[in-house]
Amino acid sequence: MPLKRPGPMGEKFNVNEYWLRRGRESPGEESRYAEYHRLQEDFLFEILAKGEVRMQNIVELGCGSGRITRLLAENFPGAQITGLELSPERLESAKRHCVGAGNIRFERHDFYSDATLPGSGYDAGIAVEVFLHHPRTLVRSLVERLSAISRHIVNIDWSEAWPRSMQKRDCTARASFCRRKLMACNRSSSSPRRG
Repeated sequence: MPLKRPGPMGEKFNVNEYWLRRGRESPGEESRYAEYHRLQEDFLFEILAKGEVRMQNIVELGCGSGRITRLLAENFPGAQITGLELSPERLESAKRHCVGAGNIRFERHDFYSDATLPGSGYDAGIAVEVFLHHPRTLVRSLVERLSAISRHIVNIDWSEAWPRSMQKRDCTARASFCRRKLMACNRSSSSPRRG
């Protein structure tokens, strides 16, 4: 059964309900995006290499089925990785996908709750295809909460409407724009500036 596309994001759209339903109804959807995911993964690890970020303690927001989590574990075998996800079904899928990786732990977390993000002292907070699904107020709150527990934030979002020929270039431009916005948000937050 195909998923219903949500309408414009607003007060009536319940993001958590959407992701809980999507976690139940769309297992294995990643195979439809294999080519795009490969480009996205290459881009992510290129950014991490160029950023020269110490990657010993990593938190991944919205880890989904563990696609990025597993790659982080493979590329940074000495790191401790925490994957956060709302959907219990996606968490179970992530655990299966990452079986054998002893440096990963998963936790269920609702970004809309008042609960603080778990852990502290992270070298990097990584959000791949997360922020674009939430209203600006929540994104700002997530960035502030993530800034309090992580030295660096890496965000990669995308749009299914982008033509394939534009994806890498647009993704690069968007990442640069997000970095500037995140830095501005970090400077204006009341938490101490890190690194």
